[in-house]
Order: sequence, then C-alpha cells, then structure tokens
Amino acid sequence: MKSLANRSVSAAVAGALLCLSLTGGARAELIGTGSVAESVASRTSPRHIVSREALAGYLEAAGLPRDEAVRRAAAVPDAELATLADPASQPAGGAIIGVAIFVFAVLVLTDALGYTDIFPFKLKR
Repeated sequence: MKSLANRSVSAAVAGALLCLSLTGGARAELIGTGSVAESVASRTSPRHIVSREALAGYLEAAGLPRDEAVRRAAAVPDAELATLADPASQPAGGAIIGVAIFVFAVLVLTDALGYTDIFPFKLKR
C-alpha cells in the first residue's frame, strides 16, 4: 500500500517537473538608460500629481467637514502632492522601527512576567 502511494506521488512530481520544463526559460534583457529616463519622466509629469479636489474628497470621507477639507487641501504644497502621488518616492519600510520597538517591548514584558527567559541580566525569583 505504501509503495502505491509513493509511486503516485512520484508520478505527480515527475509530471509537474515535465510541465515546468516544457514552458521555456526565463528571458532577461538589459534595460537602456533612455527607457528608464522616459519611465521616470512620465511618472513625474504633472498629470500624475494628485489633484486637490481628490485630496479634499479623501479628507471629507475621513470625517472632516467639506469647507475644512477644502481649506486643508489648498494649503498642501505642490511638492507634497507630488510625493503623495508617487509612492515610490517614499521610503520603504518606514514602520520597521515601530515594529522592532513593539517586539522588544513584548519580549521585555513576557520576560518580566516570567513566561520567557530571554534576558539573562534579569533577577531570578
């Protein structure tokens, strides 16, 4: 019985590998500087800047009164609107410090309560 199961699994794996080998290889090409420059230029063009009306609508949906949302959207500089429109310009992993502090606090708390023994400098009871 066990050999039948082994044969079935082996046949399934062999079939999957055969299908993968028939699909062809991956292609890799060099990207020219010109195409990258065109891509960046199209991303930073004014048509990609978030409109103040859209920002005001977002603020209004978040609970601000309409007149306050319009006033705040009008106060946002164009450079900051462009930053909002292009998430690639924002730093990646901005919340990693907060996550690290949270994990450290949980470890200290569990160690202080006696559930774990992570920090050797803690006094033992």
